[in-house]
Amino acid sequence: GLCRLFLEESKSCREANPELSAELAELGLSVAEHLDAGFYRPDRVADAQAQAAANCGDALRLLDHLEVAREQFAAANGHLENGTGRARIASGVARLEARLLKDLGCHDEALELLERTVAGYEERDEESRTLLHWMHEACGERIEGEEIAGGTTQDQTW
Repeated sequence: GLCRLFLEESKSCREANPELSAELAELGLSVAEHLDAGFYRPDRVADAQAQAAANCGDALRLLDHLEVAREQFAAANGHLENGTGRARIASGVARLEARLLKDLGCHDEALELLERTVAGYEERDEESRTLLHWMHEACGERIEGEEIAGGTTQDQTW
């Protein structure tokens, strides 16, 4: 719907125009905050709110509004507690939050966040591999001795 459209447009211009990205993310968040939990399932509304808050936080991060971004991620995590528990949504929030933590100089905390997220979804091999890939992308860190071959990671040593 409209919330998803705003968030997709926000993502598409995030690097080129962070100001516009932040405005679009805030519009997406506003729409998500007004979704009718009586019409939509309440857990899906919470998922949409979590995604919107995380995307807003990431856009604010690019504008160097790091403390306000941190508040958005706190809100996103609060929404996740009431959400569907879908790994894709939780991992997406974690990936974006890890970028913020990296920018704040909290590299260990960023990696711990992503490790906890991976551990929570270990039984879902494909999602775990995707999260490990996102760790590299989000944190700019290499896992010592790791090679990605055929979509799997091997010899993960921190």
